[in-house]
Amino acid sequence: MDGDHAVMRRRRGRVALVLITTVLLGGCASSGGAPASDITAEQLRGEWRIPNRGAEVTLEIHSDQTFEMHNWPSNLGCAAPTAEYVDEVAWGDGRNFHGVWQLGPKGYEYGLSLFSEGGECPGALSFEVWLVAGKLVIQEWLGADPDDDSASRLVELSR
Repeated sequence: MDGDHAVMRRRRGRVALVLITTVLLGGCASSGGAPASDITAEQLRGEWRIPNRGAEVTLEIHSDQTFEMHNWPSNLGCAAPTAEYVDEVAWGDGRNFHGVWQLGPKGYEYGLSLFSEGGECPGALSFEVWLVAGKLVIQEWLGADPDDDSASRLVELSR
């Protein structure tokens, strides 16, 4: 039983680290965009994709606050080590999983967390919803360097 508690503490610590990192990276500038405000479930509902990455990565967001992820690269938060740059992402090692999603608290409403149910991608994945060129995009900044906001660290899902 102590081993189970240790695993849960590590998971909670990892989730906290992911959320803190996402908040810190929230100040990074996206190319020509800004954090989206007043996001609704209806705006997020539907299929989001990462284009041109071999195996098609898709995120289906449902208005009942559930989601389905298909072909999400294992080293983008599902398994260590985590990619620091886009060219380190294991695009061919995709995971399929589902769970519930939640928008961030007041003052960080553009934060989007996906909580996986099951063992394919344990814990939570954290993203930011931005408005870029008039369209919503879901972004994940890779790495822990808040001063490096180059495109080589940006993974983006769009419609």
